[in-house]
Amino acid sequence: MLRGRLSIPEPNVTRSTAALIALAVAVGIWLLTTVVGRTLPALVAGCSGVTVGALTILRDTETPVGLAITALLLPIGGGSVVAAVVLPVRVLVPVPVDAILATIPTAIGLFGLVGAAWLAGFGVLGLFNTTVGSGSVADMWVVNNKAAVGPGIIFAGILVGRFDALRQVPSVGFDSLGITSALLAPRNAAVAMITFLVLCSFVIAGVQLILAAAPIVQLTPQTSQARVEAGVKQLSQLLNGSLWVIVLLTVVGIVAVVSSVDITAIAGRYPTLFGLFAAPGLRRMLLVAFGGAVLIAAVFGGVQLVTGRIASTVGWFVPGLLAGATTGALAVVGTPAVSMLHTRVPAAVSPVVEQLTIALTPAGVIAGGIVIGMSLLTVIFGVVILGSGINYFPVETAGSAMAATGLAIGAIAIGIFGASGLTVFALVGLSVFVWDIGDRGATTWAELQTESPPQIELIHTLSAAIVTIVGIAVAWVLYATVLGNVVSAGGTVLAMLAAMLSVVVILAAIQG
Repeated sequence: MLRGRLSIPEPNVTRSTAALIALAVAVGIWLLTTVVGRTLPALVAGCSGVTVGALTILRDTETPVGLAITALLLPIGGGSVVAAVVLPVRVLVPVPVDAILATIPTAIGLFGLVGAAWLAGFGVLGLFNTTVGSGSVADMWVVNNKAAVGPGIIFAGILVGRFDALRQVPSVGFDSLGITSALLAPRNAAVAMITFLVLCSFVIAGVQLILAAAPIVQLTPQTSQARVEAGVKQLSQLLNGSLWVIVLLTVVGIVAVVSSVDITAIAGRYPTLFGLFAAPGLRRMLLVAFGGAVLIAAVFGGVQLVTGRIASTVGWFVPGLLAGATTGALAVVGTPAVSMLHTRVPAAVSPVVEQLTIALTPAGVIAGGIVIGMSLLTVIFGVVILGSGINYFPVETAGSAMAATGLAIGAIAIGIFGASGLTVFALVGLSVFVWDIGDRGATTWAELQTESPPQIELIHTLSAAIVTIVGIAVAWVLYATVLGNVVSAGGTVLAMLAAMLSVVVILAAIQG
């Protein structure tokens, strides 16, 4: 009854298959941590992948409540992604200039561990969602982009409001070209006039972008659409005319400056007007308005490009509002935690981090981290969508394919890191086992639509294990003979080549 009312997605494998895949993934991640020597990054990344996977399932309930909860929790998911990325950075920083090349294998191992754990965790949750390979991730990409508007506007407001403080941080280097000074603190009347006109033109252009991308007419009741459409056209024409006037005035101002016209004397005659031109508060407000307009227009345009249709009013506006509310709450509640985390920052970068925290305020640091995390989620979802588009993640077995791919990424990463060939092969074997048993489990579920008998599950498990063992044996023979003759034993390049070749050999065996 509950499943039907909430439209909870069906799983695409049996429970026993899901348990086996989860166990294989856990063993694989454990192998990765033993090689890299770091457990916390893998744990955080795995929990992050599972969290985002759970939010994907929740969004697929196709209910307003499910969408609302997803939007509320997405900032937390984004924050978990940032945490997973920051942990390896904390290990690597600082990097001596003369040791950059020597640090590359370590960096690949650490980030490979994080990427493998995240994708594998997301894939395991994908086992319980039949739509994860057929549009679910694309829908989540859309929701994440809508939700990111709220935190983005909050962070943009903090950036503008704290810009003077940020300019005092030497490492930020905002004003290396003098652009920020010209925009926010012009030194003379001529610069104030011209830059003010430029800012006004930016805002008008941003509003025009919103009018072009926003579904204003489509969201209007049908009885009023004609009147609203006419009003939108008139407003657009008015904005176009205003933009041309401002551009003309800007050109005239530039020509006057080049022609050595004394703008300062003119400013002395009209102090109120030129005082308005130079007002820092008004300039900040114009910058925020322009940034917000561009961000909103980009989301509207991107969503329409992906979906090819006009979403409902709730779908457009609520996710950003809810995610913004969560970001605000986290910024307030998490302020003490930011100060506590300073003690765990490497000493070499601690002064810079402290200066940035003071300039942005702890709330700004949290908001910025959430924006970065949700941006990373957009990229991750985009990569998964691309993988589904080229059928690398098959519709029927997308969850197990993602989990297997995560382990394969980890195998290549630790190969470059310098792991032994046997460890790399074991991880590749687990990857192939997950892929194979996931494929068999999906086939069984599609045929029976229920749990299969234990005998069938046992046969599938043994078959997948046999294929995996044979594949690893073939790869080991190649490693011990052919590859061993062309590259010195124990080299990281050898382990990487062996891992990649073993993947090809084992997958070819499965296909055969």
